[in-house]
Formats: sequence, C-alpha cells, structure tokens
Amino acid sequence: MSTPSTNDPFRDRSRTLAEEVHALDDAANRLQTSDLDAAIEHARAAVALAERVADPALLAQVHYTAGCCTIAAREFDHARDHYLASSRHWRESGNDDQVVRAEIGLVHVALLTGALDDAARMLIDLEPAARRAADPRIYCSVLNNLGNIFDSLHQPQRAIDCFTRSIDHARSHDDRHGLALALNNLGGSLAFLGELDRAFGLLRESIEVYREIGKPHGEALASGNLALVLERQGDIQGAIDLHRRSLERFEMAGDQENIQTSLTLLAGLEQQRGSLDEAVALLSRALSMIPEGSYEVGSIHAQLSRVYEELGDAPRALLHYRRAAEARQQIDAWVNSIALHELQRHVVENEELQDEQVRALISQRDRAIAEQAERAGDPATGGPADGAPAAGAPAGDVPVLDVAQQAEIVVELRRRLLLLETPLSDESRRALEALLDELDSTKRASGLERLVDAGNRPFLQKLSARCPTLTPAELRVCSLLRDNLSTKEIAQLLNVSERNIESHRYSVRRKLALDTRQQLATWLAAL
Repeated sequence: MSTPSTNDPFRDRSRTLAEEVHALDDAANRLQTSDLDAAIEHARAAVALAERVADPALLAQVHYTAGCCTIAAREFDHARDHYLASSRHWRESGNDDQVVRAEIGLVHVALLTGALDDAARMLIDLEPAARRAADPRIYCSVLNNLGNIFDSLHQPQRAIDCFTRSIDHARSHDDRHGLALALNNLGGSLAFLGELDRAFGLLRESIEVYREIGKPHGEALASGNLALVLERQGDIQGAIDLHRRSLERFEMAGDQENIQTSLTLLAGLEQQRGSLDEAVALLSRALSMIPEGSYEVGSIHAQLSRVYEELGDAPRALLHYRRAAEARQQIDAWVNSIALHELQRHVVENEELQDEQVRALISQRDRAIAEQAERAGDPATGGPADGAPAAGAPAGDVPVLDVAQQAEIVVELRRRLLLLETPLSDESRRALEALLDELDSTKRASGLERLVDAGNRPFLQKLSARCPTLTPAELRVCSLLRDNLSTKEIAQLLNVSERNIESHRYSVRRKLALDTRQQLATWLAAL
C-alpha cells in the first residue's frame, strides 16, 4: 500500500489510513444537516483515502456517504456515480443488504430528476431482494418509497397497498421505525382521499411509536401531517399547536427544509384566523432562510403578497407579487435544466448523432410549416385568405406551429445541438440557432399572464384565502381549469407535459381536501 503524502487534506498522521477514513466518513455524516459543503468536502476526502485501502466494504461505505451528501446538494451526476460505486463495491464484498441500500440511493436520484416511472421500475425490481434481506428494515424502506412514488403518479390505491404491506411486515418483524414511517405515509394518503377519521388514528399511532423509540424528528413529521388533518376538520388552533411543536423539534434537529415548511404552513393558518402581522413575521423568517434562486422563493413571495393585500399595504403587496413572478421564471429554468440534464444523459448513452439528422429535422419542420400555412391560407381548403389568422388564433405575429409542436421541436433540436459529438458545419449551426431563437421567443403562451389579469384576480384572491399553501403554478392551473380548459389544452398553453398538469391537479385536490366524488373544475367554477 502506498503511503499518502504529508500534504493530504484532513490527514491525521497519528491514525492508520483506515481509521482516518472512518473518522472522515463519520464527520461527513454528522455535518450533513448543519454544513453540507463541509460534509461533501469530508466525504470526498474519505473516498480519496479509501481508494488506497484494499477493502471493498470500506470503499462502498464512503461512496454511499458521498452519494447522500451530493444528492442533498442536488449534484445528481456525482450522487449517481457514488451510489453506483457503492453498489459495485458492496457486491464485491458480498453484502446483499447494503447493495439494496445503494440501489435505493439511485432510486432517490431518479425521483429528484423527475424520472418517476424509472424509479418505480427500479423499486419493483428491487422488491424480491429486499424481501429476502436479513434486515427487515430494507423491505419496509422499499415498500414505503414505492408507495410514495405511486402517490406521486396519482395511483393512490397502489400506494395504500404498499404502505399497508409495509405496516404488516414491520409489525411481524418488530421494526418499530419502519412501522412509524408506514403509518405516517398511509395516514397522509388516506387524508388526501378524505378518510380523515382513519387518517387521524394512523397518524396518532405513528406519533406514539416515534415517541416510544425516541425519534423526535419522525414525531415532528407525523405531527405535521396530523396538523393538516386537524385543519381540514376545522380545528385551526389544534393545527397551529401541532405545527409549533413540530417546528421546535425541527429546530433542535437543524432541519432547515422542514423548518421553512413549518413556518409557511403556520403562516397560512395564522392568516386564516386573521393574525396577519404574525403571518408576515413567519413568512419573512422563512424567506430569510432560503437563498435567492431557490424554487421555494416564489411561493413565499406570493403568500406574502396575499397577506399584504389583506393588510391594505398595496405597495408591499405589489412588490412581493412581482418578486413571485420573477421567481416563477427561475422555477421554469430549474425544471427545464433537470429535463435537459436527463435528455443529455439518455442521448449520450443511447444515440450517435450526425449532422445529417439535424438537417433532416430542420427540413421536416420546414415542410410542416409550409403545409400548415398552405392549409390556413388556401380558400379551396376552407382556410382564411389574404393572410388572415385562423379562427381562435391571437392577432399579431405568431408562429404557425402550435405551442405543443414548438415545445417538441425546441427540445429535440436543442438536445441535438448540445449533445452532437460530430461538430456541425457553420451553415447548419447558424440555421439551427436561428430556429431555436425564433421558437424560444414565442413558445410561452399568453396563459402565463392570466394570473395578473384583472378578471381573474378576485377568484385567485378567494382561492388563495381558502388555501394559502397553493403555489403560483397551482394557482395558474386552477385559473385555466375554471375557464373550462382541458388538461391537454392547459399543457399546450403552458408548454408543459400533461403529466405535469395532472401532478398540479393532484396537489391542488390534496391541499383542498376534496372528496373523491367532487370534480375539481366544478368546485373551482362554483367558488
């Protein structure tokens, strides 16, 4: 084994190399919730030192810790590489249980990059190995993760089945932590379906189990879900009390994300009962915790805008409204960056792009435009003559392609432009860049402006007062649903996928606690 140089970072010469690796790994784990940058630095130092030790189990352990740190920092490529390395080294060391843990890390990467279907398939593939694992907690973890994914995919019955099986498995193997987690998850799912009494009982049991095993952080999470049930049952003061107790526990744990969530939920409850100054104080504190550019910023600015409107402070309401609008643009950019990241990985792994393909795609687009223009302008086909816009089309200089077609072409062409290994000729690159510029300038439809339309403001104010936790994107979708647009039409108008709109609808129904028999669009129209 080679001796590390004396200038190695973090190197303590009084320890063996393996001892130093363990010390760095322990420090990285401790620092994850309080100083993520330092945690990542320690984890990478541990990996670098562990590579000098001929111990696959040690390498697997430090790569797993590095994966946990980098995924928390949203460094998805690095997290994926670390989890893959951890899985490989655990397999070399013959520890099948830890292989499954590392694979679950890869599932989390897929979840955070929006690949829900991939994550579900990975967990379904892992389920047999997890069931055979010596540690019963692993199977419970797989079932709980799979249930959460089915929840996100709008398959509540499959989610409930996973959580129920996890509860049964945890009870039969005396896995108290897995039991508490599954009870909490099942309670949340049933609350969404309107089964508030049953949800209440499950969440109370979850809190009791967490308290019994000395897990105040888990108790705080279950208490937060129970507070949402109490709010829907009309017990606002009870919900506030539970959220405040949860907030205290999150503060003790240094859990910044859940502190911010608790503050915004508390602010919404205080706003409901008329304590507007307290709501402003809570939201201002939440805002101070989040760096500019984070996707949560827009939601808090929008909520502050609504509170200031109720206070009659129009200038501050307008200021926060504008900041919310700016943040929405940042959110769009963040979501698009994840989508492009996944496209890049997929194409690099699966395609060999050629200059001729790009030319062919441009030609295909030009033919589509020419054909649609001919149909729109030829009186023989029933289209408007003399360049008049088609019925329903907005006046002005608009592209011939509709929003969905534009989005499809932009994604495809940008993918090919960014990922082409063989350099494009100057002529092809100029043509492609000009086309992207043309489409990018018009692909956002006028539906993005409906939130500031005077005709919709009373409705949005009323809806926001009813449910202050609705995000700007969810309010936007509600506004268009109220205008009797279908999911497909909204997706085309906002230049997003139909699944994205379905996800917003699912979230809105959950926040409004609508009964499964109630139609969302009908409920919004009657508001």
